[in-house]
Amino acid sequence: MTKPVTYNIRHDDELFHYLWLKPEITGMAVDIFVDDGGTYQIDKHPLIAFVRNGYGRDVDEFIAIGVEGKQEVLSVEKKTKITPQEMMAARLFLKENHVLLKELADGIKSHEEFFEHVKPVWTDDFGGIYTSDKKRLLVCPNVKRYRIVEGCEKTDEHAFYECKVLEALYMPVSYSEEEVDKTLNIMPESVENVCAWDRPYVEEVYDVNEYWHDETKVTMDMYGVVYANEGRRLLMMTRPELIGSEYVVPDGVLTICDGAFNFCKDYLVLSLPWSIEVIGDYIFGKESGRIKIRKK
Repeated sequence: MTKPVTYNIRHDDELFHYLWLKPEITGMAVDIFVDDGGTYQIDKHPLIAFVRNGYGRDVDEFIAIGVEGKQEVLSVEKKTKITPQEMMAARLFLKENHVLLKELADGIKSHEEFFEHVKPVWTDDFGGIYTSDKKRLLVCPNVKRYRIVEGCEKTDEHAFYECKVLEALYMPVSYSEEEVDKTLNIMPESVENVCAWDRPYVEEVYDVNEYWHDETKVTMDMYGVVYANEGRRLLMMTRPELIGSEYVVPDGVLTICDGAFNFCKDYLVLSLPWSIEVIGDYIFGKESGRIKIRKK
């Protein structure tokens, strides 16, 4: 195992040898200093990128990544603040720009030409990392529920490397059946709900998938029926013994999620408000039921 190494730059003028790639250039939350002149040589690698986390750190803490053929982390300082996901982002940026970086190191490309042709990665609000054209998911964020952005077509084989808590995943209509299958084969075991969309995503308030909600923002009525999206989306019933032969859904509800009353043991009359817009599949239990919509 390679011994962790931290490289110390003692004076700002030592940065003369480096090309400084800031987050607005790379599209990720780490800075990269690229040695484009062979100032350091490690195991005869001709180009070393030093990754540094954000602007809240001192300039003298770095992680070295070698770029020659297959990308590899030469040394990792475990005590630094750089997260595994940020490290993955840096590696992916280097992978996307591998040829360009080597041309820069060999003097074939100038700094100006490098900036003109560099391919940044794109990061969404949840920490998902994509290629600059958003066609390939490089890193899935470590969140419970995630929608791969519409227009994305492929999932990188290492995209779920740091996913520990992912439970639900949406794949957009832009995914082919083959790519859906590939993604299913590499996703973590923690994922209990997967949806490959055959149409553009709908707004969350109209989503009939009860897995898609924020647990901290749900409400429950006296009958044990759970609502989300400020009461406009009925997720599920949790206390079948409290539901009688009829349940009145309050005014203002827009969506009834799939299987919402699936645990009902008896025939159920469901009274819905005029505001209702979306009703999911298989909403009743084994004894079925009937829907009636109230007038305005």
